[in-house]
Amino acid sequence: MLEQSGPGSERLWLGRLAHRRTEDSILSVMSGMIAALSRQSN
Repeated sequence: MLEQSGPGSERLWLGRLAHRRTEDSILSVMSGMIAALSRQSN
């Protein structure tokens, strides 16, 4: 992976970083919704 130095690999790394950030935000939103739902059911 590191051997492929160039604009393509940099774009791939940036895309992977952005994808990881979106996954984190989606997970945090989902956990927040689950917490709200469990609070309502009790």
